[in-house]
Formats: sequence, structure tokens, C-alpha cells
Amino acid sequence: LSLVLVKRVGRAAFSLRWSASAGNPYTGRVGRYRDIYWIGDTVYFRWRSVWGKRNGLRYPPYHRLDVGAEWGFYWLKAHWLLSLSVINLYGHKNLFFYYYDYSTEPPVRREVYQLPRFFSLGLRVEF
Repeated sequence: LSLVLVKRVGRAAFSLRWSASAGNPYTGRVGRYRDIYWIGDTVYFRWRSVWGKRNGLRYPPYHRLDVGAEWGFYWLKAHWLLSLSVINLYGHKNLFFYYYDYSTEPPVRREVYQLPRFFSLGLRVEF
């Protein structure tokens, strides 16, 4: 779901965009086992993952609010457009993916999040 509102006031434009979605599906690990093998007289092992049902799990729901403002003007025979935007205004922690930290035993599931609140300032010149 994406809702967009744009209001023009003179040479300025203000925008608001709210987007939300159900969490994306992913295939989760349900376990692991040690695969042991020999090369000559040396024994080696490596960990193998046991995967669950394909796309059987979902990440948490996603949502964010973006706001922006643009102001256009003419100067030196060129059209200038100054813009300011804030992505994820209320700083919601949207999960990007999980990974497992194998430096501990048992491994710990960790999270990686998408962009936090992010500001940008832009200037476009058309001549």
C-alpha cells in the first residue's frame, strides 16, 4: 500500500508518502549438522544447514513515512530546483534480513535493518 499526497503552493511543492506492506517471505534455517569427511589420514568437518519450507516464514511488516519539499526558480537563464527530503521520518526499524553469527556456540540470529531516518538535500539545474 502506498499513499502519496502532493500540495503545490506557488513555486514550491510539498509531498508526503506513506508506504506499508506485509513482511516478505523467506526460507529459514531449522537446524544444522556436522558433515565429517576424510582426506588421507586427516579428518575434516564443516557445518551444513537444514532449511525449512521454501518461503515458509515472513519478516515483520514494513512501513515508513517520507516527506519532501521542492522549490523551483529561474536564475541566470536556467531553471533551478532545490529539494529537501526525509526518508523514514519516524525512524521505524524495517528489517532487511537475518543472519547467523557463528562465532558463538550455539549460533545467534542477528538482524540487519534498512535505512534509518535519512536526510537529503538536492539541487538540479536545467539549462
